Amino acid sequence: SGSVYGVVAGRALAGAFAACVPVAQSGVTDIVSTDQTALGLSRVSAAAQLGVVVGPLASATFQEGFEALGVPHARCLPAVFVLNALNALFVLAQMTLMDRRGKRSAPTIDTADNKSATKQEKGQASVASITENADDTQQEGTLR
Repeated sequence: SGSVYGVVAGRALAGAFAACVPVAQSGVTDIVSTDQTALGLSRVSAAAQLGVVVGPLASATFQEGFEALGVPHARCLPAVFVLNALNALFVLAQMTLMDRRGKRSAPTIDTADNKSATKQEKGQASVASITENADDTQQEGTLR
């Protein structure tokens, strides 16, 4: 932009959207299974860096395309922003419709007797074992 206001506005937008990557990383750690977390986080980082590199090229290409379609030169950049916003809404809608949580398996605890039991099952088994031991101790005390 040729004005100070344009530079300030651009920096304000950059600052406002700077938090997108950490939010996306947080979402990935919530959605992806533990063994796939590193892969998911690396993909988020790669996408963020790819956007920095490819974004200006894509913007220029779309501006040329809009101009070739007959859009006035002054409206080409806003048209690119509208196209980008529509794309973001489409991706958001797709993410909302996907059920990724159903594909996650519960974390497991490795033990000698049961390697595939979940933490909840192990907790229930531990409580049952403690209860049985307490019952045995009470019975021995009444027999004495």
